[in-house]
Amino acid sequence: MMINIYWICMLLGFIWLVIQLLLADFGSDFGDIDLDPGALDVDIDGGHIDSAEVLGTGEIHLSPVSPMVISGFITIFGATGIITKHVASGIPSIFTALIAIGIGFLGAAFLWITLSAIIKTVSGSSEAKVADLIGHEAEVITPIRVGSVGEIAYIYNGSRYNAPARCIDKSDVERNHLVKIVRIVGTTYFVTALTEEKLHGEKPEE
Repeated sequence: MMINIYWICMLLGFIWLVIQLLLADFGSDFGDIDLDPGALDVDIDGGHIDSAEVLGTGEIHLSPVSPMVISGFITIFGATGIITKHVASGIPSIFTALIAIGIGFLGAAFLWITLSAIIKTVSGSSEAKVADLIGHEAEVITPIRVGSVGEIAYIYNGSRYNAPARCIDKSDVERNHLVKIVRIVGTTYFVTALTEEKLHGEKPEE
């Protein structure tokens, strides 16, 4: 009976793990990355991240209880149970299960640490630093209305980022208009609309 449970866990866990790897669900940036450090939104070539936490600075962290880590635990639990049953068939089932659970947790922890290191390495090269974004130009992709939040897009280190934004000019800013980031508070980017004079560094005529 228990051997069947171990086989089911190993096969289902392995299939689930492979599917998530193929979908890049753990947060790597295979292909074009579109990271929204403010709105916690990450799109990767049509895929998405639902098992990672995106912080305000654009840093991605894999949760220790993410679906990928859980599927890794289930796979290792099943495989360990099968091996233990064959190697030491005389051990009571309760001890076999305890051994499988223990090694499953160790394997899942190793998987989490390894994937977290990969994510940190991959995301670190294109992570937007708040201090570097002040004064950075961006394009409005969702109109910013007075008293409301719109959305901007900007290029940083070769990657495109989106962020929620408010305008400090107390005026509407339409789509495709260029703005400058003046400060970042929490998850909101405050911007000012760029006029022709600001774009070319000219002073308006008096």
